[in-house]
Amino acid sequence: MIGGGQANNASSFGSFIGGGGGHITASNYNYNSIVGGSGHCVNSNYSSILGGHSNTILTGTDFAVLGGGKLNIICANSAYATIVNGENNCTHNAKFGFVGNGFKNCSVSNYAVVGGGFYNTASGANSFIGTGFHNSIGASATCSFIGSGYKNCVLGLASFVGGGYCNVTNNGYSTIVGGASNCITGTGNSVSFIGGGSFNTISATHSGLVAGRGNCVAADLAGIVSGCANVIGASADCTFIGGGNANCVTAAYSAILGGSGNCDNGKAYAGLFGCNLTGTLSCAMHANNFVAQNIPTSPAGLPHGALWYNPSTFSVYIAP
Repeated sequence: MIGGGQANNASSFGSFIGGGGGHITASNYNYNSIVGGSGHCVNSNYSSILGGHSNTILTGTDFAVLGGGKLNIICANSAYATIVNGENNCTHNAKFGFVGNGFKNCSVSNYAVVGGGFYNTASGANSFIGTGFHNSIGASATCSFIGSGYKNCVLGLASFVGGGYCNVTNNGYSTIVGGASNCITGTGNSVSFIGGGSFNTISATHSGLVAGRGNCVAADLAGIVSGCANVIGASADCTFIGGGNANCVTAAYSAILGGSGNCDNGKAYAGLFGCNLTGTLSCAMHANNFVAQNIPTSPAGLPHGALWYNPSTFSVYIAP
């Protein structure tokens, strides 16, 4: 049935063209509809184009819907796919794929969603890109998410990038909330976290880096809170750097609370806090200075090893 318009061709059984011009519902593909607009073409069954210009639904995409916009295309093997609006958006091999709006966005896997923006591509099944531009989710990144931002990339299974610029997760079950040029890399499933900052890197599993710039975690179960150019080496599992600048942990179970230029020097279970310190003893705390105040003046009731101060001798003792 053709309701009006000009140069329209409804040659398939049970198909409908409401108006506009230059529309085609191809033969051998039945129960289609084109409501309005111009230059649309439907080559599948039970599919609809509502309006716009030069939109296309190709073969193998039954039950598809294209709302409007311009030069949008629902490609092969995209049954039940939907493009709402925009220009040059597409779905391909994307059963139940969805593009909401924007320019040159693509849903390229089953149940993959791109909400809007431009040049975004969701290639992982059940993946989601909200908006932004030049964001991408790889084919192996099933069930992954990018909220927004620019040039963010997810390549690992069930991973998350909230936003920001040029953030990359190569491993599964990883999260980057935001920031710029942060990266979670390595092999397998990282299960690691970067909160924000810039140029931070995790190349280990079950590790975390909250913020800062140029920090690096290469050991498992390790973490850096913030700061700049802090490093946890590959052998330093279960370690911690709180903050500061250019601190380095290389042995397991050690911690640098803060400061600058500190290094545990391969001493396990060591603690450092200060400036330009080098670890000399395992299971020991290193610092430039200690200031103790309000120390007990009697050993009475103190546990073994506690410090007390004798004001008559101006000396500090260890409780027996």
